[in-house]
Formats: sequence, structure tokens, C-alpha cells
Amino acid sequence: QGMLLDPGRYKIEVSAPNYLKKQQWVTLSGEPEKQYSLELTALGVIHASGVPEGASVYLDGRPAGTTPCRIPGLADGTYTLRFEKANFMPLRKKVPVRIGRIQEVNVRMMSVLDYRLFEKHLQGGQTALAKGDKANAVQAFKAALVLKPEDRAALKGLKTTGQLPSHGDTFTNRLGMEFIYIAPGSFSMGSPSTEPGRDPDERRHKVTLTTGYWLQATEVTQGQWRALMGDNPSRFNGAGKDFPVENVSYGDVQRFIGRLNDASAPERYRLPTEAEWEYGARGGSSKAFANGDIADLGCGKDGKLSKAAWYCGTAGERTHAVGQKEPNAWGLYDMHGNVWEWCRDWYGAYPFGDVM
Repeated sequence: QGMLLDPGRYKIEVSAPNYLKKQQWVTLSGEPEKQYSLELTALGVIHASGVPEGASVYLDGRPAGTTPCRIPGLADGTYTLRFEKANFMPLRKKVPVRIGRIQEVNVRMMSVLDYRLFEKHLQGGQTALAKGDKANAVQAFKAALVLKPEDRAALKGLKTTGQLPSHGDTFTNRLGMEFIYIAPGSFSMGSPSTEPGRDPDERRHKVTLTTGYWLQATEVTQGQWRALMGDNPSRFNGAGKDFPVENVSYGDVQRFIGRLNDASAPERYRLPTEAEWEYGARGGSSKAFANGDIADLGCGKDGKLSKAAWYCGTAGERTHAVGQKEPNAWGLYDMHGNVWEWCRDWYGAYPFGDVM
């Protein structure tokens, strides 16, 4: 759009909905005509989609549409999305947003029927409870193996150094799922109040695990899922057999484990409790990550995390083949990043005292 102006200094300001406003000072010296071009930068955008469609989406408590929906005009920061729909359990997810980028958010909500199935599989007496975002993450999982000492002689693929399992012993089952033995022990669950990025539901408390267990070294892969279930529900289902199976609900996981148990006597499989998961994830460390402290709370370069995890600063908004990053000190891969992982128990407040 042209304008007739006297010589002088002027400020040009251009704005548009969902774009950063841009300003530029210009000087006119009596030229017959002078043209200026200002390119605007789009604010951040969230694309929210998932199963089921038509779920109500709330951004930091404010209505933002129904899935699938586009939420534009967002500044840099971390936002909380909440998904709600009748006959489904509500789901909460924290989403980092950067100006000029589109953040894809794909979720799968747990049906009330699956939740009842979940409650049916809970065991009494478990006191370590899965934290909110982890319990809401209908993504991927590691399996835990229950193995009695008298069963060991019947198993093929078991590598051990003695009559009783030792920390670090390995077992590979017929699907190629490798498990690592985690010996009993105690650790501080949760996080200290001074840890950067800490959520208020991470009250630190001592947990003692009195029984050892076998934890899968990687997430269950798409190849392992397909070999047992005959399908592949993953969003990234063309990536390859060594990529983690994801987009699975708690009920889906229970059906996989039930079928695995039917075909695997004397082995008995289940999901790890959150205490078992965090004990394994820490790998003996008391730091924020198994290999050190947090250096960056956003998607910037974090030297420690980059070595051990695929996260928003390295993943390129997609999953990656399991076992490509450094394992922790106990030989477990992808305990940080790549995908969220289901635990056996549900979200609730941590206790104030020690737990055994």
C-alpha cells in the first residue's frame, strides 16, 4: 500500500494476527518512490490430535477447541494441554513451544473401560505411585520379568555368573526381548526441592525394594509387538522393527503381556511399578539424569541429556530406534526421552515417610 509522505524519518509498523509485530525506522530524502518489505515471523503453533477425535482441548485452563485442532499465536514457553471427553479419562500433557515452529501433539486417551481393566490389575500393598505425566502417557513400555530361582534351569538365553541372579545378569526371551537383573536396594525417589524444573508432586522419600526383578533393556519394539499381536498401532509405524511401539493404552499393554505370559511359561511378565522403573532409570545416580545434572530446561543443547536421550532438542519430533543412545550404568537404554513409558501403578501423592 503506497502513501505520499514529506521527507523525514518515519517508523513503519506491521502486524497481523498470530504473527510477531515488526517495526522499522526509515528515512525519506525526497525520492519519487521508495519500497520497503517487512517479513513477519509466525508465533508458535500447537497441532493437537489423537484418539478419540472430538475431545475438548484446554490450553492452560482455557478452552482451545476439539481434536483435531490448531492453536496458533503462542509465545515461547511451556504450556499445559488438558484433554477431556465423555467415557474417557482426562489426560494432561506439558508441551514446549517455540516461536516460528509447529509443535505436533498426538495423544491417545484411556477409555473408562480400560481404566477399569487397569484397576483390576492393581495389586494391594503397592505404595510407590506413578507420577501424573508418566501415567497419562499412552505411549510405550518396558516389560518386567518375574522369575523364581527354581525356574532358572528351564530357561534358555539366561546369562549368569552364579546360582542366584547377580546384578547385571541378562536374559533374552524367544521374541528377542533382553532383560537385565536389578538387585534389591534402596534409593531416594522423587527429586530435591532445589532441582531445576521440578514439579510439586515429586516429594523426595526413601524407597527400599526388597525383591530383585528383571527389567527390559529397551522399550518393547514394533517388531516384538507385531510378532506377538499381529498388528502395529504405532503412529510412526513405517519407521522400522527396532523402533519403540507407541500409541498403546494401558489395556493394550495388558493384552500384550497376557498373550506373552500364555506363550512363555515358566516366565511371568508384568509392567514395572513406578518405584522399580525409577530405581532402574537412575542406575544408582541421585542426579536429575542418570548421567548428571540438568543444564537446560528447554529444547536447547544439554550435553548430558543429549548423550543419553532423544528429546525435543535432538529428536526432530519423531521417535528413534531403541538403544541408539548411551545406556545408564546398569545397561538400560532410553530411560530418558524417546517415548513415555507405562508403569503398573497409578498417579497419586507420594508418602511423607520411608517406603519398603
